[in-house]
Amino acid sequence: SSDRGAVESSDAAVCQSGAVLDGSLLPGPVGMVMVPAEAMAVPFMMPMAGPGFCFPGCVPVAMDRFDRWPAEMQACEAATCSSETRKRDQTLQRAFSVASSIHRIRWTVDARKLKTTDREAVSPTFPLACGSPTEFKLVIRPKKIEDARGGACFRKARGKGTVQLRILSSVDETTSPTVTFRIAVGSQSHKHRPRGPVRHNFADKPICGLPEGKDEWDFGKTVDEATQTFIVCLEVLSSLSD
Repeated sequence: SSDRGAVESSDAAVCQSGAVLDGSLLPGPVGMVMVPAEAMAVPFMMPMAGPGFCFPGCVPVAMDRFDRWPAEMQACEAATCSSETRKRDQTLQRAFSVASSIHRIRWTVDARKLKTTDREAVSPTFPLACGSPTEFKLVIRPKKIEDARGGACFRKARGKGTVQLRILSSVDETTSPTVTFRIAVGSQSHKHRPRGPVRHNFADKPICGLPEGKDEWDFGKTVDEATQTFIVCLEVLSSLSD
């Protein structure tokens, strides 16, 4: 699988104290992503550069928390790539919001996983800055239906389960990889608000999810009918993790 990165030029409003306002919790567009003009599917008039505009040759395009690419780019991608290439390229995306300092990881999951007897699904590895570059993965686990052998698999859970963040890098007493994050699950056709934030020091425990009672998702109800996929979006609130 491959990993694509982007820079988002704006996000939810940020108040004077630096806290992110509730606009970033809404299930719609969460900001703008800067896209090279030549990558657009249709001709796009270059806006005049305003104060602080530091992405020459790029145009701002609205970005949704559950969009795999901005809509204006998807038609271009469909015309130039095979379906298998698109599936491989879209597995993991990263974007960073300059305005709010939110780092988003968007993991596209094949919905067929929900009908298997697997006990977990794991994302590709991605780095987060925790003092030094640190490797993480997202983990989906099915809801445990019964204590008997095989009682915790996706098929028996009927699409329900949890999402956790797991550290892969070695941690010792000299490091303190603390991360403040939110989690959202959805798709272009089924959008949901993120839950959290949660603040966790991965030196204490190598895996963490949402608090009990807020951690269960019905993945089956978030599947996009057209692509038969759903998105797990991790939002790392850098401004709140220092």
